Amino acid sequence: MPLSKQQKALIIFWEGYLDVAPTLVEWIRYLVSKNILVKLFVADSGENRQKVIETFDPSTVQIRRVNTVGRPQETYYKLFFNKLTWRLFPQLLRNMEDELVSTAIDRFARVIGEDQELYDTVYCVDATGLYAFKKSGVKAKKLVNISLEILDTAYGKPTKYLKKIKQVERDLMIKQVDHVVIQDEHRRQFLERTLGYSLAHYSYLPNSVKKDDRTCAKGKYFHELFGFENDQKILLSAGMISESVCSLDVSRALGSWTTKLPVKVVFHERIEITENAAYYERVKAMGKGKVFLSLKPLPYQELYKIFSSADIGLAIYSKNHGDNFGIIGSASGKLFQYIKFGMPVIASDLPGLKEIVEAYRLGVVVDSPEQIPSAVELIMGNYEQFSNNARTAFEENLNMDLFLETVYEGIYN
Repeated sequence: MPLSKQQKALIIFWEGYLDVAPTLVEWIRYLVSKNILVKLFVADSGENRQKVIETFDPSTVQIRRVNTVGRPQETYYKLFFNKLTWRLFPQLLRNMEDELVSTAIDRFARVIGEDQELYDTVYCVDATGLYAFKKSGVKAKKLVNISLEILDTAYGKPTKYLKKIKQVERDLMIKQVDHVVIQDEHRRQFLERTLGYSLAHYSYLPNSVKKDDRTCAKGKYFHELFGFENDQKILLSAGMISESVCSLDVSRALGSWTTKLPVKVVFHERIEITENAAYYERVKAMGKGKVFLSLKPLPYQELYKIFSSADIGLAIYSKNHGDNFGIIGSASGKLFQYIKFGMPVIASDLPGLKEIVEAYRLGVVVDSPEQIPSAVELIMGNYEQFSNNARTAFEENLNMDLFLETVYEGIYN
């Protein structure tokens, strides 16, 4: 439904990884299609300092990247935050890091607060976005929370700062937030448990992508990158290389797999990280010649190159990293990228994720990485059927185009 006048929207995104956030990219594009001017504040520090970031027409979308780390903080990181001092003084460094992050987000909020405009809608991404909004003093006629990551202070050892952020999130959700955009029912229920009350107004928007003509063409990005033979089949784990996605266990399981199938495994990293060289080498070594690491991130508009050049997608997540990962479901962006290109999926047995894979018969659910080899054999034995199911599920039920209008109506009407 068209608006009676051109409206202005502000998006506050502390985490900053816009390159790999299809929910935000597509929502921004959708707002622009509705003649809404968009301004975006993005933190620009640490791993968030991307060399490439999704670009929009500057006449309709203004991106303000805020350097949140001053010289004193950079000096502290260089002097103290290394493996030796972490081993010797872990609690001291946790406290220092807590203070540094607190200082950084306060700096982020102060810069946002310099904006004196009254916005028709302010979108705060996650609990950190809500916290920065409150600290900034920015004025909004309507406040919307876009939930990509759910802060669970019951997991691990949350710092005083994280507890403070969670309290601000609770307060704003009760008193000011008009609408919540979240990926699926499982994650809504989890968010409600962390808040201690039920959301009144919400919409579901899976971390999916839109349909386009690039779903058809088969690519050769990895074949050219690694010199694979044309008949080589590629098992892809996209997004990150870390224990959160069981990279070592996956590599170990595939490295010990004896098979005649022409299968290679590629781990593709979403962002450029320089400090994980030793971990990357362990992952590669565990694969015993079957595992290859793709460490050059691609900009959002070129991600189709990696997904179009693989044959089976891995959506494996650790069950030991809290419910933000454990209830991954429709928050798994790579899941939707896989099926967009007709790739069968091997997925962890986790709430939400399992239901999607089994409901549409687009792959195999496994209890552990050790079951991945047998899952690959099962899929390769009936590849066309799994591939057709994956593509059909995306085109008819799971692409983002099917959800955007409903979310828009829920917020603007």
